[in-house]
Amino acid sequence: MRQEYHQVIQEFLSIRAPQNRLVPFAFRPSQQKYSISCSNRDLILKPRKLGFTTMAIAEGFVRASISGQLCAILAHTDKRVKEFLSVAKFIYSHMPDSMKPRVRQDNVTTFSFAATDGSMLIGTASAREFGRGATYHFVHGSEAAWWKPGDDYNTFRAVSESVPPDGCIVLESTANGRGGLFFDLWQQAISGGEYKAHFFPWWEGNFYTIENMTWELLQRQRPLDEQESQLVARFNLDAGQIAWRRQAITRLGEKFSQEYPEDDISAFLSSGSP
Repeated sequence: MRQEYHQVIQEFLSIRAPQNRLVPFAFRPSQQKYSISCSNRDLILKPRKLGFTTMAIAEGFVRASISGQLCAILAHTDKRVKEFLSVAKFIYSHMPDSMKPRVRQDNVTTFSFAATDGSMLIGTASAREFGRGATYHFVHGSEAAWWKPGDDYNTFRAVSESVPPDGCIVLESTANGRGGLFFDLWQQAISGGEYKAHFFPWWEGNFYTIENMTWELLQRQRPLDEQESQLVARFNLDAGQIAWRRQAITRLGEKFSQEYPEDDISAFLSSGSP
């Protein structure tokens, strides 16, 4: 069923590309991979900037504007709420006129539609009123590992009670240490729990690379170490990706595996974790 919404996104919606260009909302390889394997109860562990929240905003928008559903996108900061609402408004303003529904309410947190009676709420995970007295059909929690301690479990309990079994709950995040809601749910998921675990390493973002890098130039800078050789052999990484990885490790140090994970074990092992 979710694939039908994803098909509508790619056929009819547009998105803002770099240099403020308007382009069709074609899924990236990682988004397409997720679309094929997604369920109604998902966890996504990923690196930065793979676009899963933007994909979720589009799905919530389609569900609300076309199917009349009540949907919610939960951010971990007020700044991200404003950014997400801006994405939703951009998507709406560039819909084909033939399928653009009339907006009934447009304020700092809510986007609702008169024709379908659907709504999309965009707010923070710490909002105390969320999940009270309403039935949501689609809830996406962005950077769930970074929700405030205490708020994470309170919000999750409210979400779990507000979404029926045939509704959809997705929590996506970069890692934030061995503790908290997202880590606990991930451990349950990989052991066969209710939620389905989806892991995406940093090379799923094919933009993490140094252009025009060759193996000859890379080897001249420094020969491949054992770990780099294993990554190349197992995942067919190219010279530009290895060069980018070296720069990122130099820049981030031990935080690299948290921000740009290569497996779902080391991602949670960064120091300074909860």
